[in-house]
Amino acid sequence: MFRRQVWLRDSRQFPTKVVITRLNDSQESANGSRTSEATAAAMGPAQWLGYAGALPVPGLALLMWLLPDLVPRLGSYAISYAALILSFLGGIQWGLAIRQNTGHTVSRLVVSVLPSLWAWIALFLPGTWPYFFLISGLWALLGYERTRKEAQIPAWFTTLRLRLTILLSSGLALCWGSQVFLL
Repeated sequence: MFRRQVWLRDSRQFPTKVVITRLNDSQESANGSRTSEATAAAMGPAQWLGYAGALPVPGLALLMWLLPDLVPRLGSYAISYAALILSFLGGIQWGLAIRQNTGHTVSRLVVSVLPSLWAWIALFLPGTWPYFFLISGLWALLGYERTRKEAQIPAWFTTLRLRLTILLSSGLALCWGSQVFLL
């Protein structure tokens, strides 16, 4: 591998440093695309932050079983938080859409706003329907992501998204169970 630094100047004459990296053939990812040092450096924090971001819902489910008097309040916290996460995942689609320059950009932009609308509707549903609505939204978006290859999503991100969707969906299902069996 070699590294070369190139200094560029923009229209305002501010220097910008760009690092150009060429990878060895042994540094290819599972899907055959090459990974950069920046991608490898982002993978660790993205995994830790992803799991940390998904843990509040299973944590709230556990609290619901430990504090049955607070089930309705904790359930609304879990639903609200999961709705925020679903909206965040839609934002990732928006970022991918504006990054790519293909004929699929408009369709990905449309899909990117649907999770926020889906999550918003879930907030108004009665009873335990929000849990089902949010779980289905998480899995539908993951299914969409797995069928789209034009965005060149790294393999590690796809695996992480699957694991986080399982964790978040399981937490929502446990919250649903708490609400059904403890109330």
